Amino acid sequence: MEAPTINWVAGWASDLSLWQAEIQKAFPNYRHCFFTWNATLPAGHETSVWISWSLGAQNVYQSKPMGRHIWVNPALNFCKPDHGWKPRILNRMMQALALDQNTVLENFAQGLACPEVKIWLEQAGKVHQTDLITGLEKLRDFSYNGDLVGAVIVGAQDKITKPIVQQEFANISLCPHAGHWPLHPEILQSIHELL
Repeated sequence: MEAPTINWVAGWASDLSLWQAEIQKAFPNYRHCFFTWNATLPAGHETSVWISWSLGAQNVYQSKPMGRHIWVNPALNFCKPDHGWKPRILNRMMQALALDQNTVLENFAQGLACPEVKIWLEQAGKVHQTDLITGLEKLRDFSYNGDLVGAVIVGAQDKITKPIVQQEFANISLCPHAGHWPLHPEILQSIHELL
């Protein structure tokens, strides 16, 4: 019998496959597939698990693959007028990418709370500038107006999406010491409890 699959859909400028060994160790009884936020997703099946992080949540929400859904610090309604980011901030980030991509990524990484930020920065620096800009445009323009199916996990120290998520969703699992990074031990424990 084939092991059930966890599909990891990453956030902006991220590739979680770089942490495959850590993920496999945390969830040894599962097969793991990794997707970027803008990948074409498979249809999935009823035993699939989808872990959608940050910007990756938009892709999963729009694609609606079959399976169970766990949303980690989802970036839905990122620029909602009453409690989201201001669109001008993302517009400035897009303009700055053309001038100095590394500085934009370094500034973003400060809020990411990734313990291996050098690995993240090295990988993010390889992402084509057009894809980075497209991702920021999606964050700025995407509007979520429906019911989210599945569980929502939020890092209490997340400065990127937490204020938005807390306004959007009533039933969330709050991880007190976690930030935006989806592989924080508390977030991984919350995922374990939901599987």
